[in-house]
Amino acid sequence: MKIVKGDTVLLRSGRDVARAKDKNSVRGRVLRVLPKEGKVVVEGLNMVTKHQKPKGTGGAAEVQSGGRIKMEAALPVSRVMLVCSECDKPTRVGIRMHEATRDTLNGKRTVMIRERVCKQCGQVIARPTEINL
Repeated sequence: MKIVKGDTVLLRSGRDVARAKDKNSVRGRVLRVLPKEGKVVVEGLNMVTKHQKPKGTGGAAEVQSGGRIKMEAALPVSRVMLVCSECDKPTRVGIRMHEATRDTLNGKRTVMIRERVCKQCGQVIARPTEINL
């Protein structure tokens, strides 16, 4: 998947967009990526209410309170669009591959590196893990 944990995304369709005053204001940060299901969990979007029973176990374990809990539900990845950190616009993501030389225990090796590229401005989109969240 071209969207990873920590990316900022724009919601393209759904009830949250219909309720918003500005269509480009429905943005959030990706909390989890579920690649097998083709879904992402976005902070503050697609909120659902979960009814949970109180769980309590004896001993040192915490007692979890019950009630109605608001939480984010997973969205299909096709409903969100990555926002470029350079131009601050929603964009499609391209992949650019280039060769690099790495030092290993057996000497130097040539490896292929994949980079995410913004289709709007052409800049490389850094992975959020490289930015240190």
